[in-house]
Amino acid sequence: MACPASCILPRVQTETEYSEAGSAVADFIAEARTVGRDKALERVDEEHRPFCEAIDLDAIPAGAESEVALAWDYRTEVGRVLGRKLSRQYPPTAPTELKGTADRIGVDGATVVVEDDKTGLKYRPARESWQLRALALYGARTVGASGARVAMAYRRDDGNAYYDRAEFDALDLADFASELRQLVGRIDRDARIFKAGGVPDLRPSEDTCRFCECVVYCPAHTALARSMLSDLCVVHDHLDALTAEQAADVWERVKMVRKLVLAVEEGVRQVARAIPGGIRLPSGKVLRETDTSREEVDAVIAGRVIVRLFGEKVANAAITTSTSKEGIERALREYLKTDQGQGRKLAPVKRDTLEAIRSAGGLQRTPSIGVREVKDR
Repeated sequence: MACPASCILPRVQTETEYSEAGSAVADFIAEARTVGRDKALERVDEEHRPFCEAIDLDAIPAGAESEVALAWDYRTEVGRVLGRKLSRQYPPTAPTELKGTADRIGVDGATVVVEDDKTGLKYRPARESWQLRALALYGARTVGASGARVAMAYRRDDGNAYYDRAEFDALDLADFASELRQLVGRIDRDARIFKAGGVPDLRPSEDTCRFCECVVYCPAHTALARSMLSDLCVVHDHLDALTAEQAADVWERVKMVRKLVLAVEEGVRQVARAIPGGIRLPSGKVLRETDTSREEVDAVIAGRVIVRLFGEKVANAAITTSTSKEGIERALREYLKTDQGQGRKLAPVKRDTLEAIRSAGGLQRTPSIGVREVKDR
């Protein structure tokens, strides 16, 4: 609603730390329903545990689901479920359907319940959020509800959460439907302007642009970036002369340029993923998707294996409450200086030790696939 142009400009989709947090919450809620809150919390990564612990499970109706994609036809008023856990990769929809994803949705009698997780700075109040208004409407029309309860669960910097809640009745939902139809008209108008080479109705602001996937293609941002880059070059040569007010202005410009650069970088990475063999760079390197997974060592299992192979002294040197391949190597170097280790080579000893730990289940590979510069093969 804030910027209709964002519905027609090309997008660069990214996976962020917030996407990861959302998946952690969804997994926690699903497990809490089956194994109980305490056991489910034990399985959550420490980074996301405080937020999950603050989730109000009692406010989520029994049978509620996470990451549900919904569609609503603004002509027929019919809503439907598109799928679950689609990561915003929606299936084809009718031209008259609007769509969105609810982090959590359930039904309580004649009321649909919708929750959305937010991380970082505060957004609009729940009652004014068009994301929640639209999802409430889509959900109500899908399940035949006459009202909606919505909530934003904010994740603070310390990991804890607080809630902003609102309720909508049948008249509210009818008003939302009417306003969304008007929005469709504005989007159609902007689409015709953009297709003809014109500039659509752009309404940039820190609030609306913060997570917008169109920023790399947005004329408001690209024009601003061109002017800012030249300005920043001048500022670089006169940093010592900046007043506090000027420094504050420069800081905001730097944040805007950084956001644009990161969006362009992600766009190029997506191109590299799609090209077999990646993109050959002027440096001779290749930008392509690579697997940089690494094995993590289970300290308990590794300790038992090293005690069996080399004794407790070496195990104590290699392991504290945790360990790594580097810690094991340091301990083995010390072992090779002893009478038992004399005459043995580090490389085969380390290889055999790690293989023994791996066979015992003490090495876990952490997937890490990304697009980066590598030497050409």
